[in-house]
Amino acid sequence: MTPQPATARAAPGIWPSGTGCCWSDAADRLARLAARPALAGAESLLFQARLAWRDGEADRARAVVSEALTELPGHQELHTLAAESGAALPARVLGAAGRFSC
Repeated sequence: MTPQPATARAAPGIWPSGTGCCWSDAADRLARLAARPALAGAESLLFQARLAWRDGEADRARAVVSEALTELPGHQELHTLAAESGAALPARVLGAAGRFSC
């Protein structure tokens, strides 16, 4: 089974599922959307990481999540996907977590 982020399981209408030409077309459109230069920043990286995770590209998903966390170290969805995928947390994130712990 292909790993899916929690948000994909919680909102099934957002992420295409199944097989066949409809899935192929939708997946292709999502991949092209993620690569658009008009979309930039950590939110775009989160989108790319979700696509990679959904497509079974776990190493790529982990790398992209780690990169996005350097830009948005407190982003909850990034932390959730990092935990699901086993992504390494950048030093900046670990340092911030230490300041907020009891």
